[in-house]
Amino acid sequence: LLKNYRNKIEFSEERMQIAVSTVAAFNNIINRCDLYVKGQIDCADIPESELYEKLHTTKQTIESALADDFNTPRALAHLMKLIKYTSHLLGEETTKEKTTTFARSNASVAAVGGYVDRVLSQLGLDLGRRKTEDGTDTQIQFSKAVDTVVSTRTKIRDFAKDKQFLVQAADEVGIPKDQALKLMKKLYVPLWDISDKIRADILNTSNVQINDDAVRSSWSFVDVKTKSSSTDLENRVEESSLEMQNKLNSNKDDEKKGKKGSQKSQVSEVKNEANLNKTKDEKRTSPIIEN
Repeated sequence: LLKNYRNKIEFSEERMQIAVSTVAAFNNIINRCDLYVKGQIDCADIPESELYEKLHTTKQTIESALADDFNTPRALAHLMKLIKYTSHLLGEETTKEKTTTFARSNASVAAVGGYVDRVLSQLGLDLGRRKTEDGTDTQIQFSKAVDTVVSTRTKIRDFAKDKQFLVQAADEVGIPKDQALKLMKKLYVPLWDISDKIRADILNTSNVQINDDAVRSSWSFVDVKTKSSSTDLENRVEESSLEMQNKLNSNKDDEKKGKKGSQKSQVSEVKNEANLNKTKDEKRTSPIIEN
């Protein structure tokens, strides 16, 4: 599906890894949508109208791609854009202060998960929704456990960055601010070490990658072999789809140039033949001059 059906299929280790990553990315978004609908993912409010608009646009572009000589590389590239957008929304953590408030958007998220599953099924990829009760419960419990670990680690990091608390505590016992800040660097080194160890251990034991930025920490599953995060997998799949699409467009351009060249050659041959016939006719009608 990442390659146009008219082209030869290349079997290589890289292509196989991309195929595995593709399936992992699809399964990941379908399962995360299910968990969100069941209330097992706590993220920032999702703008329902924007997600519906993104879904509607994706449906149109995929239908257009499939109508264009069953262009599956372009269709999957657009599908991956929808998956990346939805994954980003589901990865946003809640904050105490929100500039905009949206209602919990179970319907829109469920629509995305259902659409991805339906498109893949129509293309012959029956990934399944993992609806078995035992499997779903196990996944929910695992996600809750990881959420707890990440939340606890975030609290440790926030405490280690809280200069105001240490300065106030130091002031109560008569320690100047500059000395308190120097002590902070030494006293909190073990906390930062624990934070790094938690991230390394959970990656090695459970293939879960914790990502930190200036305001929050989030987590995602990584590919077992390549240690690539779900976002990396989505990027690789999208890049592969776009690569196949560019090759397909290049082949179409070559075909058009070949047709134009063939047409020009045929026109030139016709003109040459007409000129030759004209010359013959002139020779037949011209008088013979004898010396």
